[in-house]
Amino acid sequence: MGEYITIIWDAETPSAAAVPWDNSMLVVHGSEASLSETTIYAVTNDDWSTVLSNAGFSQNSQAYKSTSNFFSASPTPGGNLYVLALVSGSVDIYSDVPMNKVTDYIYETPIKPPLGFYGQEQVRYYPDTDLTGFWINKADGSQGVGFTIEEDYLNNWTGRLNFINGLSGNIIDKPPRTGSKVTCSFRIGNSMADLSEYIEKYNINLITAAYSNSRTSENFTGSNTYFGNQANDLSRFTNAISGKNAILFWSLPGGAGPNESGVGFGLHWKNLRNFIGQREDVSVIKATPSSSNHDMAAGLMGMVAGEHPHDTLSFKVPHMGIFDEDSLINRSYWSDGQIISIMENRKLTGNPYQLSYGFTLGTGYASRIHYVRCKYIISANLINGIWALLSTRKVRMSYAGMQLVRNKISGIFRILQLQGIVDGLAYIKIPIEDDLKNNTAAGQAARAARTIPSIEIGFYWYSSLERIIITGIRNEA
Repeated sequence: MGEYITIIWDAETPSAAAVPWDNSMLVVHGSEASLSETTIYAVTNDDWSTVLSNAGFSQNSQAYKSTSNFFSASPTPGGNLYVLALVSGSVDIYSDVPMNKVTDYIYETPIKPPLGFYGQEQVRYYPDTDLTGFWINKADGSQGVGFTIEEDYLNNWTGRLNFINGLSGNIIDKPPRTGSKVTCSFRIGNSMADLSEYIEKYNINLITAAYSNSRTSENFTGSNTYFGNQANDLSRFTNAISGKNAILFWSLPGGAGPNESGVGFGLHWKNLRNFIGQREDVSVIKATPSSSNHDMAAGLMGMVAGEHPHDTLSFKVPHMGIFDEDSLINRSYWSDGQIISIMENRKLTGNPYQLSYGFTLGTGYASRIHYVRCKYIISANLINGIWALLSTRKVRMSYAGMQLVRNKISGIFRILQLQGIVDGLAYIKIPIEDDLKNNTAAGQAARAARTIPSIEIGFYWYSSLERIIITGIRNEA
């Protein structure tokens, strides 16, 4: 017999509390406050106005307006908002940055440079453990092993190098050994390098670039080096968040039409995904701001940060000032391009403006902001939880050790279910369990390598059975 529960609502039901799932960051013009170097501020809804004013930002600055748009969301976003004020500095030279091996052919830097590979295109290889001697490899192959620089759609370096003939056995006949390293040197604008590091340092999940988004101008305004060219800006920001659990909120120019070309793109705005790919970590909003130049991206991010990750954003009433809205045909174009737009819902009293959907540029479930946020939260909890378990040095490559891993994962998902991030845990599959228990050849190999080959986790999210595969867990104990 099932239980029946009656919920009695008070006459004045309290509004929903803000859910502090995310660390958010606004990226703004440091020049607006006459800053001499890039600076980050941690602000809350209670102190942001005082902090920014004391830092030199006026109430007319875009930083001030964008922060106001963020905290004006209802429910109010909880926790810290980090305001990163970028200042264009002298170009820094990065020397001997280690290249991490991806394959025998591909190596990449741990820093994702948003600008190109400058100067002499060469890579050093240190073959010995003392790291003193080195050989130089030049891109043209005139010395050592030639390589090519992998570039994105805007011809900017992605941080990866491709050694055409491979590296493992082919660096001047000296393959890499224990203690050897491959490095490269490059130049990069210091501000955007800081951006990637700040995202990592403060565990940023939501990020937006703050623009003076005029309702009459097709271009972003501002003289800062990193603001003003739409294609370059977007490329730099997407590179900065690459590989991190962060969603970029990016606003189209106020006067942009779906069949007009963006500066630096060469194609129409409605085809934005053709430029940057089907990325689940990029969300774009199109709305014509009021005369006070509201920051639509910051406002949308505030709405997202104030909502539970599992809740849909479809048809949510925006709090930003809207000057006008696009025609029905334009709204159809934006929807086809998975760009969030503002619509007027004439079926509701007062004809309120509402968001069309909560899109990212991903596909399937990953085209929705709330799904991506839940996935990121699950991923972060798994990584942190499993590493915490391994750091105890109590997990051995045995059947009993796999039970510890299984129990840890199960505990993580129990908490996630209580938080409403997932709807339930379906199964945990650790194929090596039985091999370790029965001491098979596969179990002996895994024990020797101290590596759990793979783990598959099934969980419920809405009406769907979702799957996560952990490709490998290595225990260094």
